[in-house]
Amino acid sequence: MLELQSQYPLNTETAWVAGLWAADRGSTARGVVSIKNKCPALLDAFEEYSLRNFDITRSKFRLRKTKGYSEATDVYYTRLPVRRFIESLVTNRIRLSGQEGLAFLSGKFDGDGSIDFERSILYYGYSKGNRPEALKDEILIAALGFRTSIGPSGNAVKVRVLEPRKFAVKIIPYVRHPIKLKKLGWLTSKRPWRSLASETLASNC
Repeated sequence: MLELQSQYPLNTETAWVAGLWAADRGSTARGVVSIKNKCPALLDAFEEYSLRNFDITRSKFRLRKTKGYSEATDVYYTRLPVRRFIESLVTNRIRLSGQEGLAFLSGKFDGDGSIDFERSILYYGYSKGNRPEALKDEILIAALGFRTSIGPSGNAVKVRVLEPRKFAVKIIPYVRHPIKLKKLGWLTSKRPWRSLASETLASNC
């Protein structure tokens, strides 16, 4: 179990924030805690969990529109101790266990995860330069009891969960992206025999 020397609690909400930040961090300026995404539900959850667990007020939040591959919203606040807490949690995530580990992976899935419901394939995507981060996430997923595979996919690296239905059941309480949540629900409602066959297909991809 990961223990952090901090004034802030380590729980499923702060672990989820750290997972989403690891996937979708915005500004890298000193002391800034920033999430850049275009999903209002994720930005709302980031704000809600931050207010509930960190020593900030709603008046501290700022937002700005950004343009890259597509328009997104950068929601952020400045609080150096919070930034250090999140960075430490991300750095040491392979030591997370239980619900906090699942919540971290759920935040990461909300940001960088994908699901192909028809083929029962669930994976996390990374740029090739982020392979070390992919390896850390693979270690955490495996430590929580799920088989994985990692490998290149075009210009990206993917960590596939080879037991997607089993994994979906565990992370669905913490996922906040409405579309991904719906697809996870479809996956968990599949008959087990059908999912097992698809998992075999996924492991061969």
